Amino acid sequence: MKSKSSLTCGECRTLLPGYIGRELSREARARVASHIDTCDACYGVYLQQRAVTGELRQLLPAIGQAETPRLESIWSAVQTGLSQPRVSPLQKDPTRFGIAALIIAAAVLLPWLINQQRLVLSLPLPPTPVALAVLSQETEAVITSATAEGNSVSVNTEYVSMAATPPAQPNYSPVIQIGATDAP
Repeated sequence: MKSKSSLTCGECRTLLPGYIGRELSREARARVASHIDTCDACYGVYLQQRAVTGELRQLLPAIGQAETPRLESIWSAVQTGLSQPRVSPLQKDPTRFGIAALIIAAAVLLPWLINQQRLVLSLPLPPTPVALAVLSQETEAVITSATAEGNSVSVNTEYVSMAATPPAQPNYSPVIQIGATDAP
């Protein structure tokens, strides 16, 4: 039934649990109260829900009404748990982290080191210079060549004058002249 208030019976009945539990705003409570005063059907539903709520509060006092000391003890336990610093597994045992880092570094570097060793072993050794003879003066050499054509053989002999190879500078370093400049 529609009354003077702005609520319908369906709206009033959905707001009744909040009205009984005092969870509605003052304006909403006033609208529900004025509807209950004018509607006998909603007033009957209100009385029924209020009776059920009262019985539940008597039979089960813990529902909806927590004991204050118990809540305070729970809250203090939560606060002490939050205030304590958390220790990470790395802070408990840093040797695990060090060993793991060493294993990872070895796994990354080992193939590179093995390939580098193979590269060094696969390169040929550079030739070592050996002095065959030391020439201190000019010498002459005889070069003979022979060619055969058919039944005849021709022999060609040449005399070549060769100068001695100049001695090498130590460590292949450039000659430093005192007083020399780069300017022309």
